[in-house]
Amino acid sequence: MGKLIRTLLLTLLMLPGTALIGSAQAQSIFDSDFDHFKTGWPLEGAHRNADCTSCHVGGIFQGTSRECSDCHSLAGLVRATPLPPDHLPTGNQCQDCHLETSWTPVYRVDHFQLQGECLACHNNGIATGKPPGHVQSSDSCESCHSTYAWTPARFDHFNVMPGSCIDCHNNGIADGKDPGHIQSSNICDDCHTTTAWEPAFFNHASVTPGGCNACHADDKDSGHLVTSQSCDDCHTTTAWQPAFFSHMSAAYPGDHGGSLGCSDCHGANTQTFNWPSPGFQPDCAGCHEAEFRPGPHKSSENPDAFYSVSQLRDCAGACHVYTDATQTTIKEFRSGPEHSVNRGDF
Repeated sequence: MGKLIRTLLLTLLMLPGTALIGSAQAQSIFDSDFDHFKTGWPLEGAHRNADCTSCHVGGIFQGTSRECSDCHSLAGLVRATPLPPDHLPTGNQCQDCHLETSWTPVYRVDHFQLQGECLACHNNGIATGKPPGHVQSSDSCESCHSTYAWTPARFDHFNVMPGSCIDCHNNGIADGKDPGHIQSSNICDDCHTTTAWEPAFFNHASVTPGGCNACHADDKDSGHLVTSQSCDDCHTTTAWQPAFFSHMSAAYPGDHGGSLGCSDCHGANTQTFNWPSPGFQPDCAGCHEAEFRPGPHKSSENPDAFYSVSQLRDCAGACHVYTDATQTTIKEFRSGPEHSVNRGDF
């Protein structure tokens, strides 16, 4: 009999509408001595403030689902906040993006399970989309952005048409020419590449001879020889150094041997050349008069006589030693030059 009475009492307690059940429905985990942790599913966050009967409908305790979607839907017994109609299409579980402490804001989005294109969400309505100053592009978001970090963005230039760089690289949408950039009507990809903006490379093949100064007017260093020559008279487009100048003047005796620099002859650091001994120009003595020694330059014997610097002003010429002062019979015949301009030693 006692067992029957206890069964009837329990049945009455579970009947809807009774005062006791009304009290139980208003009871949360904070008001109860029941340790929910023992069920294997501890209540966290907002679930701790929920009425027990909001999850355990009809007094059913065992078998209550632990999946968010079984409660947060329109189809279940429990009437918890469901997915809104404009929710992202996704295969994620609620807990992949939401916290139990607060349903909103979403603490993270697991893009791995998202379905569809980025623009479905990143439309400045559901999620942040293109700002007003965004590069004009028909690319999808993932062409430049990643799901790990929205910025920095990486742009895939593969589909950019040649010559269209300036449409974006105009210092508005993307970095363009800086104030110190060479004045040029070239398009960006004549010098820059899409794999690395620096260093830049210019193809000089289309530059007309003598046109270097249009760009390199300010590139001469402070110690550069003062000259009106064009850059390409001394420099090449394949290598700026070493520089080499080809003298075309008839007064130039030829390329000297050794490592002579421009300033070795152009002592005033100007294009104009001042002969040390102008009376002997354009011969060797015009520069080397002070180096002439009469002793080694015997002209005849009986008695010994010597050539003057004026007689041997061309150091690369031939000279003979005669038997006497009449200079009619050659004792020593020198057909070749004693000094050659091409030799490294004088």
